[in-house]
Amino acid sequence: MLVVVAVAAAVRLVAIVAWAQHQEPAGDEAFYWRQAGYLAGGDGFVYRNNAGELVRTAVHPPAYSAVLALVDLVPGLDGHVWHRLLTATIGTAAAAVIAVVAMRLASWRAGLVAGLLAAVQPNLWFNDVKLTAESLFALAIGLVLVASYDLVARPTTRRAVVLAAAIGFATLVRAEALFLFVLLLVPLVLRAADTSWRDRLVRVGWAALAMGAVCAPWVLRNLVAFERPATLSSGSGFVIEISNCDPTYGLSAPVGPGGAVDPAAPTDEYLGYWTVDCDRSSVSVYGEEARPWPVGDETVAEAEKRSIGLAYVRAHLDRLPIVLAARVGRIWDVWRPQQGIDFNVFFERRDATTEVLGRVVRWQAVATWLHLASLPVALAGGIVLWRRRITVLPFVALALSATLTAAVSFGITRYRVGADVGLIVLVGVATAAAWEALVRRRSTHAEPTEVSGVVPASGEAGA
Repeated sequence: MLVVVAVAAAVRLVAIVAWAQHQEPAGDEAFYWRQAGYLAGGDGFVYRNNAGELVRTAVHPPAYSAVLALVDLVPGLDGHVWHRLLTATIGTAAAAVIAVVAMRLASWRAGLVAGLLAAVQPNLWFNDVKLTAESLFALAIGLVLVASYDLVARPTTRRAVVLAAAIGFATLVRAEALFLFVLLLVPLVLRAADTSWRDRLVRVGWAALAMGAVCAPWVLRNLVAFERPATLSSGSGFVIEISNCDPTYGLSAPVGPGGAVDPAAPTDEYLGYWTVDCDRSSVSVYGEEARPWPVGDETVAEAEKRSIGLAYVRAHLDRLPIVLAARVGRIWDVWRPQQGIDFNVFFERRDATTEVLGRVVRWQAVATWLHLASLPVALAGGIVLWRRRITVLPFVALALSATLTAAVSFGITRYRVGADVGLIVLVGVATAAAWEALVRRRSTHAEPTEVSGVVPASGEAGA
């Protein structure tokens, strides 16, 4: 564990010093960073709109901003680097929890491999140094896995409640964790054969109450703070709009610098992704006139944009299967992985590079190819657990949650982080199992040695 923590902390510290400290927060990074300052200053969960006014917001769930606000409460810790250091600490803790999960499922070797992979996998440390909520989400998912296998080992109401609370916390980091209640907790509770169906349903009810209690303060605040009802987030409408238009459906090339469609660009360049061209408030292309920004708070705008996006979906149902396949292929980096690397570098600003022997290494490329190499190994790890009669339901649930997230939004690597945590655990399990199988094979084929005319018993030879 000390090795895992030391390596994880060192990788993240080097990434901050060499690269991230020179990047000013932008996009979601700037949102979380600035909201943390407002929160520490007593303004609550707000952001500054284009008119310079501080207005209430629920575009993102609250947990990550609240954690970053701890830095702003300490006098003298000015600047985004301190927030990055805190987030790097969270990422280091996530690597440690991942190691614990693999160790408990298999062996210390599995824990060591999984922990070290979590320490060095760029798809994790990018989040840990870039001020994005996915860093805290990785830690939350690690805790969900710990609670899940605690429940499997001893299915009790208390442990179901603990798992529900862990899922609730993850939901306050990224709203799609809500899927895990249905995909993970309910099946784990219902599969327990040590009690009646009535008791199992009661256990689900207690778990639902526990998760509701964790999320209730945020949901109640949102229900009374805005003109339209909002629960966990008010950002879904914006996501639905920017992912549903001609370029993301492969029907038109993107808009060029002059504001006109670039005839030289492929029509499916953004298929399954997002583009600012889909924002009907800012452009007038693809036969649609630019629409004025709706009058009202962000929930009014969210409802309008959700309506625009869903209307486009209904008008293009024939293209939806292709779009969904592209989104899922993108989030798993199995479709156009090279383009995924380029998009992550450009749009997500994952542009960290290192010169090695005169060649420039792009760390996003390392992340993608390492992920693709891990997929068959993780599958083998799942088979190992299945053959050992250890349920793989938590890992299946994480994979399904990531897939559903892409299907209803767009395929972006950052949204896969929960599944990445599960993949790393399974890689640790598979690697340890392969090593142990190799040791057993070598021991079985070792020639017995005679000592004073006595051949040792097989057990002693193995020892």
